Amino acid sequence: MTKPLFRLTMLVKGADGAPQVLGAAVLGVVPPPVVTGVADAVITRDLACDHNGTLALHLSRAARTSPTAARGPSPSPTCCCTAW
Repeated sequence: MTKPLFRLTMLVKGADGAPQVLGAAVLGVVPPPVVTGVADAVITRDLACDHNGTLALHLSRAARTSPTAARGPSPSPTCCCTAW
């Protein structure tokens, strides 16, 4: 009984770890400006366009100061909230 349960847990562990390894490989290949641009796009669209909110400022700062982030200002995307 122990051996099949162990194999099952190892299978689940591998299924959990595989996407993490693939995600790390993708982040290693994607240029830093793309990572910063995606972070800015998520912040401006998905956080109700509150550009000066605590969460938006924190995420924006983290994206710009991470070791893989592009240096310099990122372009300001247009806010989608006015279309509602």
